[in-house]
Amino acid sequence: MSTTVKTLCASVAGLAVLLLVAHGALAQSVERQSHTGRDAVIPGQYIVVFKDSVADPDTAGDELVRRVRGERLDSYRSAVKGFSARLSDAALARIKADPRVAFVSEDRVVSIAAFETPEDAGAVRSMARGQVSAAAQALPNGINRIDAENKTNKGANVHVAVIDTGIQTNHPDLAANIAGGKNCVRASNYQDQNGHGTHVAGTIAASNNTTGVVGVAPLAKLWAVRVLDRNGSGTWSSVICGIDFVTSKAPANGGPITVANLSLGGSGSSDNNCGNTNNDALHKALSVRMDETDAELTKLASGRDAALAEAARLRQREADIINAC
Repeated sequence: MSTTVKTLCASVAGLAVLLLVAHGALAQSVERQSHTGRDAVIPGQYIVVFKDSVADPDTAGDELVRRVRGERLDSYRSAVKGFSARLSDAALARIKADPRVAFVSEDRVVSIAAFETPEDAGAVRSMARGQVSAAAQALPNGINRIDAENKTNKGANVHVAVIDTGIQTNHPDLAANIAGGKNCVRASNYQDQNGHGTHVAGTIAASNNTTGVVGVAPLAKLWAVRVLDRNGSGTWSSVICGIDFVTSKAPANGGPITVANLSLGGSGSSDNNCGNTNNDALHKALSVRMDETDAELTKLASGRDAALAEAARLRQREADIINAC
């Protein structure tokens, strides 16, 4: 049994969750599903989490990786203190024995594939190509269903991080709302090369500009946090890189981001202790992120995210929603 972590912001809960965010809350859920193909451990790739007492994780990580002759990938300092690296068996043993290290997690594959139906994929491709209607602006069914167009709160001054495949920065429905971003994959920027992140961003904050479609919160600002590649795949370590960036931009750290959306799946299980018992670096990073935003763990009973940006469709089904920790 795997655990899919899915932070709900502008999906089924719609603007109500943005209202929670305005009060410093982060709606968080964990949906349990059975996955097979995406449960792969990445051989020789690990996430090292330092103890809280380590004051300078960057320097400590550099020194440790150099000493064991490993290859460091990412460095973390806000959501957790640590780094990801490629390590030999001998290097792994030496790192585990270092007194500064709290624990080491195997790196694993994550993917958006679990959430896409053929209808979803078609809408994603359309949004990714920047296709907008030459006719009057359309109101997607999912947006209409939650009555977002009649809400007075349009998301003004709310900053939303889309932790996904990036966002198409020149998209006519999104460009004006993009405030910045971070690239956590082996690419040069956070430009979307898949379409999924652009599609999610459109659901959240497509502009009310008379063309294309309109999002749940058209005045919200978007942060493109690219943790998945052009194929919609990534790793625990790349997702933690994204969460670490978002945490660094949280109000507690002087930043503006108060909500984050993740729509991806991968293997793992909850220890009901925020990853501290079963050495789960991803859950630990998520729990710290929620602390940084004074977040509430909210149980939401909902269908899957179906407020589609181009041709909205909502399939109602009950989902098992549990707290992350």
